[in-house]
Amino acid sequence: MSFKTETVEFSPIKRFQAEAERVGAVSLAQGIPKFLPPLGIRKAAVVAIERGQADFYGPPQGIKLLRAKIAAQHLAEEGMFYNPDTEVIVSAGALQGMATALLTILSPGDELIIPSPTYFPFINLPKVLGIKPVFVPLVGDDWRLRISDLEKAVSSKTVGILLVHPNNPTGTVYSCDELEAILKIAEKHDLFVFVDEVYRYFVYDTPYPNLGKFRQYRNRIIRVMSFSKAFALSGWRVGYLLADKWVSGELLKTHEMTTTASASLPAQYAALAALSDFPNLPFEFAEILKKRRERMGKRLEKLNSIFASKKPSGAYYFFARLLAGEDDRSFCERILNEAGVALVPGSTFGEGGKGFVRFSFAAKEGEIDEAFDRLERYLLGEELGLTTGEELVEKSTGISDDSRKVKPREIFVAVRGSKYDGHDFIDEAVKKGTSFIIGEQPNPAPNYIKVGNSRRALGVISSAWYSHPSQKLRVVGVTGTDGKTTTAHLLGAILKAAGRKASVLSTLNAPGVHTTTPPAPILQKWLAKEVEKDTEVAVLEVTSHAIAQERIAGMKFEGAILTNITPEHLDYHETFKRYRDTKARLFRGVNFSVLNRDDQSYKQIAEIAGGRVVSYGFSPQAEFQASEIKVGEDGCRFKLLKGKEEEELYLPLPGGKYNAYNTLAAAAAAYILGVDFAGIKRGLERFNASALVGRFEGIKEISDFRVVIDFAHTPNALAKVLNYAARIKPTGVQLLVVFGCAGERDRRKRAEMGRIAVRAADLVIITSEDPRGEDPQAIIDEIVSGCFAEGAVEGRNFVRIPDRREAIRFALGQVREGDYLLILGKGHETTMAIGEVEYPWSDHQVVREEFTRIVR
Repeated sequence: MSFKTETVEFSPIKRFQAEAERVGAVSLAQGIPKFLPPLGIRKAAVVAIERGQADFYGPPQGIKLLRAKIAAQHLAEEGMFYNPDTEVIVSAGALQGMATALLTILSPGDELIIPSPTYFPFINLPKVLGIKPVFVPLVGDDWRLRISDLEKAVSSKTVGILLVHPNNPTGTVYSCDELEAILKIAEKHDLFVFVDEVYRYFVYDTPYPNLGKFRQYRNRIIRVMSFSKAFALSGWRVGYLLADKWVSGELLKTHEMTTTASASLPAQYAALAALSDFPNLPFEFAEILKKRRERMGKRLEKLNSIFASKKPSGAYYFFARLLAGEDDRSFCERILNEAGVALVPGSTFGEGGKGFVRFSFAAKEGEIDEAFDRLERYLLGEELGLTTGEELVEKSTGISDDSRKVKPREIFVAVRGSKYDGHDFIDEAVKKGTSFIIGEQPNPAPNYIKVGNSRRALGVISSAWYSHPSQKLRVVGVTGTDGKTTTAHLLGAILKAAGRKASVLSTLNAPGVHTTTPPAPILQKWLAKEVEKDTEVAVLEVTSHAIAQERIAGMKFEGAILTNITPEHLDYHETFKRYRDTKARLFRGVNFSVLNRDDQSYKQIAEIAGGRVVSYGFSPQAEFQASEIKVGEDGCRFKLLKGKEEEELYLPLPGGKYNAYNTLAAAAAAYILGVDFAGIKRGLERFNASALVGRFEGIKEISDFRVVIDFAHTPNALAKVLNYAARIKPTGVQLLVVFGCAGERDRRKRAEMGRIAVRAADLVIITSEDPRGEDPQAIIDEIVSGCFAEGAVEGRNFVRIPDRREAIRFALGQVREGDYLLILGKGHETTMAIGEVEYPWSDHQVVREEFTRIVR
């Protein structure tokens, strides 16, 4: 078996289509035009058979009458003459024609540039031929090709550029200016341009920018056409190649070897009849497809909490982004098996298609309606005949997932929590007169809607309740284990300094206790208020819990930033892989992704990230880099680099290298959002460090020694903060640290944090930090096991003081002039969780109170 096919996948398009036929699903998968060709076209094939015109091998280049008609058609439509005897080759469909062209022109080892996403066979066909495909991303909501990216992709091994025009699956129609720019690059580097034009008649809003006007580049253009789409003859397998005489002679040699006698003769006579007797048929089909495009567009608008899409300019597909960030293949499998609708995963069409789904509107109107009826019932759970989340909202006065607070005519969503299950309180909600009840389990309650995921339903309906505010903003999500808050506020500051209306929702200002990303109803309400304030960019800190618990369901994210991923919350996610994969979901459906090139997760996240991927870090491979970093006690200086762009700046924020990473992430995102280097510098240098409460924040009232409060509560953050403090403190002074570990959270990190602390600090005071339902002493014992593992001696290297106030008082009594005392874990928080009660607490206040007591 040839190794060439080992990495080649059987077409997911055909697989989903076949499975749809097997299970009786409605298919919007395969791009088959659902039109019946006129009887005259079909009769032409029958007549050819009856006259004996199909009983012999035809000419390899196709029957002369058909070639002459093709040449005449192109001359009439675009003013370009192709000699029917030497420059027109009839093929067994467009794909066989393209395979002939590639096999003739390119040799094994050559490179072929292909804008991506692209038609599935063009991903694998080059591989089978031994050609290296080089994919250049189509970018933005309208999937445009950046000419600069195309130029960069050219190498000494490049032989050609392959365009699908209009594009399948994105519907991109290249403008005349874009086509000319592409052809100029081809001329400059002596490249061929292969153009698949099978959808050329299906361009809806502007005239088709055809290649006939570029006569000066004719000698390097190879055009591939088809009767499958234009005349609804997909099963007849007739297409054709157009190329300059000097090229087509070589193409014919390969073509003859692969087909012997071109397309089947009955099919060629049918194609001849199509061009001769029904020349306007493609234009009639285009008008029908335009109406189907409008029909499908309206149905997709009703699912705008699930999908985000733009009306395509050409071809007959909507390429819709999955807003929840679900894996597109898993989504399509689920939709096929559970909703009875066949779609095509966007990843079928290349890396740039991940997180998207392709819908074909070449299907009949009835099929489109039935498919979307099924999708709406399944995705929104309308078993009451309601068609959208908006209709649920219209019939209700509010939303609640708390049966104690739900009011008459409100929607109650039964959510299963860690301690309580909302399904157990449905009877209580019914008695209060709720309009609808949504849950995952079967229930006889009136107006009950069963859905697959209650949490997701809560997010989707909350978004609908507030009129989908995230779609009216440019929302940027910031996720990662550490550094999220700082990165979010740095980005907000840069944008505001650049004159952009921006808001930030983070751990520092999110409503609730121990909350970073609030529940869906609160989050959507905040977004709606930002819309009312005419905010342009909303920067949102997004936790793994928020992603896993669907708090961001129904939201559209413009972009996402990753700070870093280290083991955390394993009590909830169980394994590091699940934790990382949960974070990764945020990046699947975005227009741009900003990733830490130096983080261990970079490769995995980059592989699934949606849209434009931009990297940052100290690595030479990073797009945004920092160099010549000079760390001080109150800030740091470094050079911000991107290619040839360079800016020296000062960040008035302590933290050294780890805050340089946060700064790079914020700068990269701001740059993508349109802020130049000068604007980035201005925003960073004006940054108010006091806005970051509890982030390496000094207590100004104490001057004899340094007391710093920080939120560091993970092994990674603890190590970075302690290492930074050790680096900046004067020689000969002590470094003391007060910290603990939260109860009912990941136990595996406790011993590790003990080891980190005793390695870096002169004296470690181990205390309580939100013990919740656990015994504080038991938590401390687990931390201490790590201290002992490092050879630390209790009473000399560390002490145990469960009461946090007493621990802080003890630490203040141990410091000498010039010493550094770090109080970690609580940061900005204003409560302490003991049992099921949140008691008022502030490290800041306690430090001031205990210091005042000592001084007195």
